[in-house]
Amino acid sequence: MEKLTENEIFVFTEDGDLVIRGEGLSGGGFDPSRGVITVTGHINSLCYITEKYHMPDNFLSRLLK
Repeated sequence: MEKLTENEIFVFTEDGDLVIRGEGLSGGGFDPSRGVITVTGHINSLCYITEKYHMPDNFLSRLLK
């Protein structure tokens, strides 16, 4: 999980990169044993981004693959 702003969080998954957009977002944590991510704030949208807009690999994306 990578937080870019309080309005946007990226989650790197095996199925693609998930973008969470909203207001006052805060990533509360990730439980890899259950595959659960906690996000607080007002969520406006959840969407997967295409390969064209794929974020470059980073530590978290490699860890979650």
